[in-house]
Amino acid sequence: NERNQEFYRDQQIETVRSFLAGRSGEFPSRVADEDALRRLRGNLSYLTGDFKSPDTFRRLSELVLEARHKHGHGNCVFYLATAPQFFGTIIENLALAGLMREE
Repeated sequence: NERNQEFYRDQQIETVRSFLAGRSGEFPSRVADEDALRRLRGNLSYLTGDFKSPDTFRRLSELVLEARHKHGHGNCVFYLATAPQFFGTIIENLALAGLMREE
């Protein structure tokens, strides 16, 4: 849902800002490039679903297709925010949905 998308995008950008502001100690004295953050935010997507369900991966394919039309390619990064024991199932379903191809 769009509300979850917006919340996710805002949360991720705030995390990046926090790192750049030095709150993590990793990047002290870095200033956020607001234009770059705006572009990054516009390219983030969030999708919930059952990773055992083909419908989840059909919906994910639709998101990737939208990105392909927007950017001219469908390359993306999948962040698996789940326990490692489920990675195999998720990767297999990504492959079955045609989402493991590089372009």
